[in-house]
Amino acid sequence: MEVDAESRLDLVRRLEVHGTPTVFVLDTGGRVVRRAGGSPARPT
Repeated sequence: MEVDAESRLDLVRRLEVHGTPTVFVLDTGGRVVRRAGGSPARPT
């Protein structure tokens, strides 16, 4: 799901997002198990 960080500052603060894009991987219970921030690296 994509979330507009500017309109959801409550989530940005709660999830401690320091830059965009930030991707969260959740388990079946909705808990964050991984996160990645920044633009993906281009293959070389």
